[in-house]
Amino acid sequence: LFGIIILLTTTLPAKMRAKKSIEKLESSGKLDMAAAELSSPNVKRFVNGKIILTDNFIFCKFVGYVFEYSEILWAYMGRKKGTDMLFVATKDIAPIQVAAMDFDRMNEVKNALIEIHNHNNKCLIGYTNENVAKYNALTK
Repeated sequence: LFGIIILLTTTLPAKMRAKKSIEKLESSGKLDMAAAELSSPNVKRFVNGKIILTDNFIFCKFVGYVFEYSEILWAYMGRKKGTDMLFVATKDIAPIQVAAMDFDRMNEVKNALIEIHNHNNKCLIGYTNENVAKYNALTK
């Protein structure tokens, strides 16, 4: 799995985060499960394959992270200079951009958000003042 993640990532920081994600999966005993899910035909790819959603995990090629759905506290779409961006946040990781896509493909970002919420209905979805406050309260 580590080799697959390294091949998926494009930058050195992403490769370093991928290595940490793999170590975390290994220490929690979930590495084999993640590897099996990644090679499953049920995998859903979004944003040109930068986001890979399996039954229990989100693989983020752009940044190198692998998250369990249960870890995601908040996910939202942001827009900047002609680009739609997908952000996720956990208790330990402040909102981080995990994928970017041109406006004409923003439905992919929206569909990824729907899938994330379908796997974790406790996840805050969307950028609102209310969600900012809720996320801040969850991470105190």
